[in-house]
Amino acid sequence: MSKYDLIIIGGGGFGCSTAYYAARRGKKVLVLDQFGQGHDLGSSHGGTRIIRKAYFEHPDYVPLLQQGYKLWTKLEEISSRELLSPCGLMLSGQPESAVISGAREAAELHTLELEDMSTEEIEDRFPGYRIPDGQEVIYECDGGFLHVEDCVDTYITLAEKRGVEFRWNEPVTHWESDGETAKVWTEGTTYEADALVITAGAWASQSLADLPGFPQLSVLRKVMFWFPVMSDAYDYSMGSSCFFFEMPYGEFYGFPSLDGQSIKVCQHSGGEPVADPAQVDREFREEDMELVARFLGEVMPEVVPKPEDFAVCMYTMTPDSHFIVDRHPHYQNVVIGAGFSGHGFKFASVLGKALSDLAIDYETDLPVGFLGLERFKD
Repeated sequence: MSKYDLIIIGGGGFGCSTAYYAARRGKKVLVLDQFGQGHDLGSSHGGTRIIRKAYFEHPDYVPLLQQGYKLWTKLEEISSRELLSPCGLMLSGQPESAVISGAREAAELHTLELEDMSTEEIEDRFPGYRIPDGQEVIYECDGGFLHVEDCVDTYITLAEKRGVEFRWNEPVTHWESDGETAKVWTEGTTYEADALVITAGAWASQSLADLPGFPQLSVLRKVMFWFPVMSDAYDYSMGSSCFFFEMPYGEFYGFPSLDGQSIKVCQHSGGEPVADPAQVDREFREEDMELVARFLGEVMPEVVPKPEDFAVCMYTMTPDSHFIVDRHPHYQNVVIGAGFSGHGFKFASVLGKALSDLAIDYETDLPVGFLGLERFKD
């Protein structure tokens, strides 16, 4: 039986980050994933993810983001790769909307810089957008995007250099712990470690099926689209930014055009429930893009509302849409990172470090207390 300091179930963004930070502390680490390296069957793919500091979901995320930015930057320095592109972020919604009011609250509490944009300023700086009547626009200069696959690949590469073993295409059948030692079974092989971290994404509920009182996680099918552009109004090279719009019929986000030919635009709200993540429908459906096309027609007239490409991913939702980062309530050496609810990837750096701390030290100095399981108790 192979023995490790730490076993990680799940080799996506959070699992690979956790492995890297544990290996930096000299730990012998094994990562098990049911799919191949760099696969597109979970939630760590799609080219880009927005990163921002004025977090409208809850201001308690801001200190984590501030540390996360530092860790992403450090990772760029170590790897000599561009992982974070700071292009700014435009937020638009009604003054009382969660997006606008929440971003303002986070900025005020944490002394972050937000810029109120007038209609004239928007027309000058972002001519490809029509702002709906009654909506405010604020701009966060610290916003930008992460290159998802590059981030994951960088963590894997650096982790392997520090001795981390990755076993791809090796599904976990079950695990157990006595609080001091954890055992993990795959087809025909048993592994043992001092600690176990579960970062299984949409499969987290299956890995934690025997945990009484664990909150119900729901999985949503989400579709990312790439649309042709008719002008350079959205070009990254021309100073265009990421954006997030709260509309009466949904929330929509996107990125500047990186190639001058197409632009990624998606709906953040909605999503079809998935009973079994292994059976998620990965085919294109016209109805998937109906609201996105409506949004483009109303707000982004220089975008052709017929996609040239698409990709399916999954949101794994907690009941309150906030993450779970905590030790198992019955086994101190088992740590859970789950339910990242469609807004988690930007935290992969800092929460990977937090998860490794919890597995090694049973505690962390990073402010993750508000993401604990205690909040789900009756």
